[in-house]
Parts: sequence; structure tokens; C-alpha cells
Amino acid sequence: MAANETADRETLTIPIESLALLPELQTRAVLDAEAVDDYAALYGLVPCPLPPVVAFRLGLDRDDPIAVIDGFHRIAAAQQIGLKVIEFTVAGSGSLEEAKWAAAQSNAAHGVRRTNADKRRAVTLAITAEAHDDDSNRAIAKHTGVSYELVRRVRADLGGNGAPDGPPGADTNVTDRPDGDTASRDAAPAGGGFYQSAAKKLRRVHGQVCDLVGETDDLAAALADVVALANQYATAEHDAG
Repeated sequence: MAANETADRETLTIPIESLALLPELQTRAVLDAEAVDDYAALYGLVPCPLPPVVAFRLGLDRDDPIAVIDGFHRIAAAQQIGLKVIEFTVAGSGSLEEAKWAAAQSNAAHGVRRTNADKRRAVTLAITAEAHDDDSNRAIAKHTGVSYELVRRVRADLGGNGAPDGPPGADTNVTDRPDGDTASRDAAPAGGGFYQSAAKKLRRVHGQVCDLVGETDDLAAALADVVALANQYATAEHDAG
């Protein structure tokens, strides 16, 4: 490997065939073929404007395998035009479970825009990372850059409730807003009253809309406000007995 220093961390060059491309560390549900073509064109420029691939060393020794955790589109593009070596940086070293946690944060703020399937994949990696399987939904949402509600749904699909974010029965729902901020909403208590039933149905609809158009879509954000109001009425109904 050849090394040179950057302002942030050391950048290395390595034969592409020496990098481990593990499905367990891939946060993309499917690679975007158009993005691969665009990146391939950029690799033909001198200097190349693309950032280095990010990797994780699976072990503590320099001879341990180096696995990609961020840059699968770039790897595919480089291979497409026949590049034999590529620049990369090492984000950390440790076990495969630690690599999964690191990979779960990939592409949250850069790269090809994540699809809903990509976000679910990132959340799944974070939740199933051994040292973090008991982390709260809020902590997972912050780490992966998604909404609390998405983490809650993915965890439920995986068959677990996760660590509580607050006192029993007082969970918090964090919904992504169009401006990138998050708004905390107290989830309505479960029950059989009119408003409690309505709030439950609205939360289900909101979840379905988020799956279709994304948590930051204007429609999803508007529904989040309706859900918040329904939750307030449901809570008041529950408290009134």
C-alpha cells in the first residue's frame, strides 16, 4: 500500500481485489446503476473528485482483512472502467459486529440519496450489531440518521421491542421534518376509546406513507402533525378514564 496524508485522516491506495466486500456491511439494498455510471465517468478525470472509499479493519493487526463500509458504488464504478487500485481510508478496527455498527452510519449525510429500503437496511445493521442490540430506538435513529418511527417499525419486524427510551408506557416518537429538524411527540397510550383508536389508526397510516414517500416528504410531515394532535386527544381521553 502507498500512503499520503490528508487534512482529516491518512489516505491509502490498495488493490481493489484486496478489499473485502461483505454483504453484512452493505447498507444499500440495491446499487444504483446510473450512479455507478456517473462515478465511472468521474474516475476518468484527473484529479478524481470522488472521495476515498471508507473501510474497517477486521482485527487489530495490520495484516487483518480490510472491509468496505462506505463506497460500494465507487468500487463498482472503478471495476467498471478497469481500475486495479483505489484510494481508501480506515475508519476503525475491531470485530465484524463493530464494523456493522460503523457501516450503519454510512451515506446518512452524503453519497447517493438513500432509498427507504436503504434506510431500513442501515437500521437493521445497527440493531443487530451485537454490542448495540439493546440500544434505545432514539439512539439507533440518531446513529443511522433516520426517524424514530422507522426504527420502531424495523425493530418490531425483527421481533423485538428494544431498550426503553423513557418510563414504561411513555415512549417518544421522533419524526423527521422537511427542514431536517426532528420533533418529539409523546406517543398516545393504547386503549379502546374513540380518540385512542383513531390515534392508533393514524399512526399506522403515517407509517405506511413514510414507507411509500419517505419520512421527510411534505405529506408525511403533515400527517405527523395530525398524529401529534390525535395523540394529545387520546392521552386526555385515557387520563379521563
